[in-house]
Amino acid sequence: MSYTEKQFQSDFTKWLRAEHSAGRQIESAAYELKVKKHGQRLNFKSDFQPQQLPKLQEASSKECVSKKLSDADPTLKPFDMFSLCRSGAYVVVLWYQPRAPKEFIMIPIDILIAWRRLYSPEKKSIIEEEAIKLGQTYQL
Repeated sequence: MSYTEKQFQSDFTKWLRAEHSAGRQIESAAYELKVKKHGQRLNFKSDFQPQQLPKLQEASSKECVSKKLSDADPTLKPFDMFSLCRSGAYVVVLWYQPRAPKEFIMIPIDILIAWRRLYSPEKKSIIEEEAIKLGQTYQL
């Protein structure tokens, strides 16, 4: 059985709450979660929708990202909308390996974009070892 992005989102949310409950500083931030099988590359074109990386950049800049939550959503929505300006913005990747501890790498979007510009156009993807150097590793 494989580990899905939906499962990762649930586990990541629990991790954030546990970190906050433990008194650690948790910033308001935008996160794009990805799950890859151990050894796979995270491809910047096929693993992301076209708007995702630019919108993460906007959330971390003075431009701001605002999002209205749908009234059509059958669940109770917490509020009408939110706006992120100069917030943390991260690509969070878990390279999954069955029966191994679940570790994820949180890469700030500004660092990831700078790294891509440095290696562009050759770099169309990133491997786990490169991601470790760019971000911070945590365990669920």
